[in-house]
Amino acid sequence: WDWGLMDDLTILNAGNGILERFWERSVQITSFGEFTPISALHSAIFYSIFEHCPDKFYIFKALEICLIILLWGFLAFRITKNILSIVLVPVITLSFHYFYDGFFYLSSQEPAGLLFLGIALYFFLKNLEPFLIDEQKLKDLSAKFNWGYWFIGLIFLFCAYGTKEPFISGGLALGLSYLYLCLKYHRTRYFRSFMLAGLFVVLITLTYGFFLLCGIRNNYSSHYIMSIPRMVSNLGPWLKKDFFNHIPWILLLVSLCCINRADLKKSVLKARLGIKWAALLGLLFYALYLFVLLPWNAIGYYAGPLGLFFAFFTTILISGFMSKINLRRQMVIVICFLVLNQVVCQYALNR
Repeated sequence: WDWGLMDDLTILNAGNGILERFWERSVQITSFGEFTPISALHSAIFYSIFEHCPDKFYIFKALEICLIILLWGFLAFRITKNILSIVLVPVITLSFHYFYDGFFYLSSQEPAGLLFLGIALYFFLKNLEPFLIDEQKLKDLSAKFNWGYWFIGLIFLFCAYGTKEPFISGGLALGLSYLYLCLKYHRTRYFRSFMLAGLFVVLITLTYGFFLLCGIRNNYSSHYIMSIPRMVSNLGPWLKKDFFNHIPWILLLVSLCCINRADLKKSVLKARLGIKWAALLGLLFYALYLFVLLPWNAIGYYAGPLGLFFAFFTTILISGFMSKINLRRQMVIVICFLVLNQVVCQYALNR
């Protein structure tokens, strides 16, 4: 067990105690050209608690990441109503080798960002549940747009922003998903609520991003701005090192579609609105996060959240197909991919 990976020693030397360490770390981060107060607070608390026992900190970080994976699996289950989702999200996530960097680097901010984004998604889902899952409430006109859940979700969304700047992509994804629901409810009394909720999230997220670019960006983050040449040059490493990890699951999805090709079109057309919304949201999570990362670096620990976003998106798509095959085949698929995860984990450990 060792300190000294990435920013560990810098954080440990930034004062004594939680408050002093939080202040010093905040000043350091801002001078680098970043604005992550939640990350600074997270570091100040846990580096103060574990400063004399890094072994327990590694164990705590591992438990924190396991909690995050289970949270996102639970969210997928709430949407699909398929118990397989709770298994598929962890299995797919842990087949992405950069996700393991969260276990190795104690100072990485991405896991905490995923935690806050997952909690935000939980409250946004509570807000949307009557419209996406509980169809009976729509039929008897008792569904209500709960602005309280939406507001709590917005608070946790800003906590994710304050953990790591690229998580503003999650806010854009959620805002756009509300605007998608506007199209589905354009002839109902809920149209205005969806439009206002979606537009507000998108506009306030864009305003926050503009503030980061114009008021905070400096030194370390001076090149973190839209640059087509940098984005194009970083596409190659993403294809080689990130997308390559997704190929087994893409092949599984294609195979399941071929097995169920007889009723594939019918299944797509009759899919619940909640499934379509979640699939779109998962795709937006992945695509927008990658879009924000590409000018900077789309590999390494930065790319860790892509593994969880891909897992969420893929689980939404394949859980229904997998439930149509017999239990023995389901178990064979899961066991095969658990073996794959062991290979990926070994590769990550060696790296």
